[in-house]
Parts: sequence; structure tokens; C-alpha cells
Amino acid sequence: MEVLKLENVSKFYTSKTSVVLGLSSINLSFSVGEFVAITGESGSGKSTLAHILGGIIPYESGEMLIYGEPTSHYSSSDWESYRRDLISFISQSYGILVGNTVLENVEAALRFGGLEKDEVREKALDILREVELYDFRNRNAGKLSSGQKQRLSIARALAKPSKILIADEPTGNLDSENSDKIIKLLHKASKDHLVILITHEFSEAENYATRRIILSDASVITDAPLRAPYCDEIADGDKKIEDKGKKKQTRGRTSKKHIKSLSPYVTYLTIKSRPVFSTIVSILLAFTLIITFVFLGTFTIALDDSSTRIYDDSVFLNGDKTRLIIVKSNNKSFTDEELDEILDVGHVKNLRLWGSITDTNYYYRKDYDYSIYQVPKEEEVNYGQGKVHMIDMVRFYSNDLYMSTVPITEKNIIEEGRSPTGMYEVLSADPSHKVGDMVTVHIRNRRWEKDVYISIRFKVVGKTNYGSGLYFSDAMANFIDYSVFEGKIATLFLPYEKDSFTVAIPSFNIDSLAENQFLHPGNISTKSIDVGVEIPFNEFKREDDVLFLVKLGIYNSQHSNLRLVNEKIYEEFMPHNESNQVSVQIADYSYTDRVMEELNELGYLVVSPYRIGAVEIDEELSDQRLVTLGVSIAAFALTVVLQFILMKAMFNSITGRYKLMSNIGLTAKTAYGSVALMMLFYTILGEALGLGIILILNAIRFKYVSDIFKYVSAGIMLVYVLCHVILCAMSLLSVCKSVKKQVFETEKAEEDIDFRLMEEVEVND
Repeated sequence: MEVLKLENVSKFYTSKTSVVLGLSSINLSFSVGEFVAITGESGSGKSTLAHILGGIIPYESGEMLIYGEPTSHYSSSDWESYRRDLISFISQSYGILVGNTVLENVEAALRFGGLEKDEVREKALDILREVELYDFRNRNAGKLSSGQKQRLSIARALAKPSKILIADEPTGNLDSENSDKIIKLLHKASKDHLVILITHEFSEAENYATRRIILSDASVITDAPLRAPYCDEIADGDKKIEDKGKKKQTRGRTSKKHIKSLSPYVTYLTIKSRPVFSTIVSILLAFTLIITFVFLGTFTIALDDSSTRIYDDSVFLNGDKTRLIIVKSNNKSFTDEELDEILDVGHVKNLRLWGSITDTNYYYRKDYDYSIYQVPKEEEVNYGQGKVHMIDMVRFYSNDLYMSTVPITEKNIIEEGRSPTGMYEVLSADPSHKVGDMVTVHIRNRRWEKDVYISIRFKVVGKTNYGSGLYFSDAMANFIDYSVFEGKIATLFLPYEKDSFTVAIPSFNIDSLAENQFLHPGNISTKSIDVGVEIPFNEFKREDDVLFLVKLGIYNSQHSNLRLVNEKIYEEFMPHNESNQVSVQIADYSYTDRVMEELNELGYLVVSPYRIGAVEIDEELSDQRLVTLGVSIAAFALTVVLQFILMKAMFNSITGRYKLMSNIGLTAKTAYGSVALMMLFYTILGEALGLGIILILNAIRFKYVSDIFKYVSAGIMLVYVLCHVILCAMSLLSVCKSVKKQVFETEKAEEDIDFRLMEEVEVND
């Protein structure tokens, strides 16, 4: 049965400067049952002939017929199918799948040949018994001896359903004993195969070859039969094979379903065989993900220009970046359920009722000078009890401490004592304070007239380790809120408790108060009070009735009243409101947008005092920010290029493996699918490793990573991962292109032949 026929086939290797003749007008035919030995000197064209017969390289002129069908019109896919279904190739370099077991090598050929998974194992074991490798079935193929590797190569060739077996110098690396074993196996295979042996040493095949072809200078000089074929008659089954070979499907077009199903299998074989490669690729992708996270994270941080802004406190005195002010659309007070709802919002550390007082300064340290200008010694603050004393504070530092009620958090923050309830009680976070201590606090809100302040003595009723400074009661917050709402200390009542106050007043004549509606002339001393004179409280006739300390020139909007009254009068004239404004502290300014967005979705009105006040730009800082943005983008682009180059280089190292598998029967679609699955596997593994490292660094509070996480939401992190996946996809396209070019692309006749191929053939010859 004639399987192959060459009619005037010629082959040329061309470069820009020369043309080399590979074969010249070759006319040969081959049939199943033959064991053909092709010999000749180096460069005579032996390997070129073998590669043309095997469909590895194209021919320039003439015709090659397969089962009588011409091939000059074959496309790359046709040659691919031909190699898969009709050719088994055995090379001097063994061509085995190093890294996989002996059994897996044979099973791969059977799987590529179209057998289903459940049919493969038993047949593979039978073939291994035939070549005496059964006992080595689970050994790594790379650890076999030279003779065993070549026998494995033959076993794999026999596993394919093809009828053509081409052996190119299969004994070149073997000793005489192993060479004889290989020749005997090939001779035995010729019973139902066409075996073509390329060799320099005809003597080793002399006793078995049925035919000898001698090449010289790219031409056939001898084509002589030596003996009858191994089997004179072709089994009846061969007729069916011949008929099948004449049909279109002899080109090996197995079903698309079968081709697709082999991609995971090829991926498994490749990954299993190259653990070091897999580790390096995974680490590389993990590294590039971390770099992507760092540079894109830096870019995200730099998009926030808050660090370049200058805060203007003309609207809100307290410019704390982490503070948000929340009110309800109906301006009503908050219920306990609503407070819990706000506290449950992500990144909210605490909330404080009476948010309006958080722009009110207070100062309490005795050894701290709160004025910009030094206070004259004779006018130093008098902390004596029961006295009224003039304090000449020209101006206060603005960002020391701000009043606040006790923070509401998920846990109880009180370590000792209780929460303040009375108007003159505080919870202290100052380590120097003890429960029961008295502390004088100077309170100032700039909405009060000029630099008016009040000094009040408070009792420490509780201690906490949360935050710093003092926390005030709702009663005091109500008083401050009322004064701020009025915009001045006007008609402002403060309940009197003996030894509680030190206040600043100008000189005035008590007689001028006669027309005040709250004045009871018979109960008030008519003594004039001069600036800076200390007035003991007991100089007033009736402490239990009405006690006024009035800062009054002419009663209008430019002046204010501070009135001390007994508790009965205070309860009667002072309005008692509930907090309709909440101050929220978030974990970091970077969470501002996320927290505000979530609170808005809950139906609350939210403002960031810092953003309202930070309107001016520092040009120098702004320029630095632009540099950071540019460097981040440039570094990310460099990462893209480096990953592309490194991934392409690394995957190029396995194209030889794909070339080998293509000779076994691997199709281009299966190869591309395998590359895609491998890239997906390594991408998932690399991203899992990279994300794990990033999360660990964040967990241990590695500053740079933690800072990025403050700005990176789950959505932004998904964008980072997507960018990395796109980089991997770009690498995938490049790798597939390389596989196509180096493994599956067949040059057209009119194109120059790659001279590297010519050099390879010359070396083999």
C-alpha cells in the first residue's frame, strides 16, 4: 500500500545573500511494511528529506502525495493535521516530555491521537511492556538512561494511530547494545508501519532494512531493495486505513469538542513538568501585582489634593480633617436607633452629640501660655475661689482643644467614675487628673464678641483613656450651643454655684442696671466696680436671689450680657434643647468620600468642615503633587513593559515543548487554549500570593501599604486587579503569537526560509 510519493520535489534554503540547495528533483514512493534506511554524508539532504516527509518544512517545487492526494495546496492547519494523524517522529534528541512520567509520555500520544481518557491507560501500559519500560512507568522521563529514553520515544511513536514512523538518527547517542535494541524495535514496528530510518551508520540496520536509499548533493543516487518487507501481505484492516487515508479526515481533523477538551490536559502536563518555572512565574506575577498596587495606589493618593490646600478657619474654627458634621433634613434631634445606624457606618470611630460646640476652644492647663502675646505678670490668671478677676488675654491659639461631649463608641470608654451629667462636671482623659479634682477651664467661642471668654471650675467625675483633654456634659453643651446660636453672649444665663466662676468684665456702675427687667434694685449693691478689682461674692447682699455680673455699655448688638443667676432663674429663662447636630470622627481623612456617600444614602446631610475651609492652593505643594502623579504613571508604564518582556521571555522557553507536542499531535487551538489556561492559572496564583502579601503588610500596619488602603475601596482594588489581568492578557497574546510563529507557522514557498532552520538542518545532517 503506497502511503507517500514524491514527484520531482525540490527544496531551497535562501537568505539575503545566498541560496542553498536542500533537495533536487527527488522521486520516491513508500509503502506500509517497508523498513527504509536513508543514508548519506553530512549535508547530503537526509534530514531535509525527513522533515519534508514529516510535514515539518515545506517544499518549493514538485508534489508530495499522501495516499495519492497532492499536498502542494496544504495550509498550515492541513500540515498540522497531517503531523498529528499520520506521522510519528523519533529524533536523535529523544523528543520526550521531560518532567512527566514515562506513562504520561505514552498516554499523551494516545490522547492526542483521539482516544478517550478511559481507554488510554491500559493501552499505554501494553506499549510500555512491548518496549520493556513497564517497570519504569512512574519514573520521571528525564531520569531514564539514553537507551531507555529512545525506547520511550519509540513507545510514544507506536502509541499514535499514524502509519508513518520517521526516525532521524535515533541511535546517534547510544552504545551498540542499545542501538541494536532500537533497530529491532523499529524493524518490528514495520510490520504494520512505514518505517523510515535516517542514519549515518547503515551497518546497524543492514540486517533488518528492506530498502536502502543513498543521498548525495541533495539527490538520490541509490534506491535499492534489500529484502522482502517484515510482512509480505497487508492485513485486511490496512485496506480500511487506506480508504480512510484517502478521505479528508486523514488530515487529522478530529472534532472541535475533542480538541478543546485537551487544553486542560496539556496545561496539566506542562505545569506538572515545570514546578520551578511555575514558581518563578507565580512570584513574578505576584511581584508585578504588588508593584501595580504600589504605583496605582500612590497615584490614587496623589489625586487627593487635600495635602496641597491651605485651611481657612473663617467658617469653621476646627479644621480637623477627620471631622464630619451631620444633621437631619428635618433638623430634628437624633434617635438612639439613628445614632446606632451612624456608628455602624464603616470607618466611623465615634460620634458626639451637640456637634455645634466642636468649634468652641477650651484651655485648662495652668502652666501653658495660651496667648500669642505674653500676659503681664500682674494680670496672670487668678485661680482663687469665689472671685471675679479681670484677665487680659489679647488672643488665643486656635487649634488647641475643642469642646465635646462624651464620645459614643461601640465600647464603653469610661475607665473610672461616671459620665458627667451636671453642668459643671467633666470626664477627663488627662493622666494628671483624678476623680474628684477641680479644674479651671477657659472657654471661648469666636462668635462671642471680640475675645470674650469665660472661666469655669469643673469637677472631674470620671476618667477615660480614650482621646485627650476633657469631655463635657449635655447641660454645658446646651449652654454653649445657645450662645453660639445667638452669635454673642447676649441674654445668656449661667446658673450660679458658689466658687465656680472666674470671668472677665469691664468697669461699670451698678446703678445703670436699674432698667433691666431682671434687676431687683433692693437686693443689689450700688457700689461701683472698677476694671481689675477683685470682687468677693459675699459683697452682694442676697446670693440666693439674683446675682448679675454684666458686661454692658449700651445694650445693643455690639455688646453682650453675661448673667449669673440662681438655678431657679436659669431653669425658667434658659431654653433646653436637644442635640440636632452630630459630630462624627472617622478613622482617617482618606475615608471621607466613602463615609459621606454612605451617610447620604442613609438620608443624612453631611459636610466636611475641612473641605469647606480648605479652598486655597499651596502652589509649591501642588507642583510636588503633580510630580508624584507623573512618576506614578511612568513607573506603572515601566512595570507594564517589564512584565511583558519577562513573561514573553519565560514562556518562550517552553515553545520547544509545544513543538515536541505538535509532532505528537498537538493542534494550534489546543496549544493556544493551554497557554491561556496556564496564564489564567499563574495569574490567579500570582494575584492570590500578591494580595496575600499586601494584606499581611496592611495587617502589620506597614505604613506605606496601610496609607494606600485608606484610599483604596473594594471597587478601586478591583480596578487594580483588573489592570493586572489586562497586563497578563497582553502577555498571553504575545506568547500565543510566539507559539504560532515558532511552532505552527509554515513558511510559504515565496518567502525566505529562516536561515536558523537551515543551520539546524545542516547540523542534523
